[in-house]
Amino acid sequence: MNQKLSAYREEIKEFSGEKQEIIEQGILLYNIIYSVIKKYQDKHDDWLFVKYEDITKEPKKSFKKIFEYLDLDYANSDLDKIKQKTYYNPKPYQDRLSKEQIKYIKNNTKKVWEHFYLPEDW
Repeated sequence: MNQKLSAYREEIKEFSGEKQEIIEQGILLYNIIYSVIKKYQDKHDDWLFVKYEDITKEPKKSFKKIFEYLDLDYANSDLDKIKQKTYYNPKPYQDRLSKEQIKYIKNNTKKVWEHFYLPEDW
């Protein structure tokens, strides 16, 4: 297992050996993905990292930033179309999970999410 996943070696082995609950699977996947993203952020300060929530909250501003970073031409009408197709729902999980489940997920992903989110984002 490469260096990027070595911190999760034992959990991955455990999960591969027996079926786990979907929330447990999600927690492990989230921790793996976002810990790798954090490593890339630390290593590549010249890369642009954009959060989904930021894009959906302010799509025109976010996509303008992306287009400019990539040195791509765009028109305001393009940004207007993007905005029309974008739906902002900052906490979609609240409709599907109980407060206890959210608290459990928050506690078990904290070592990773605290690099990307504030406590009030939950």
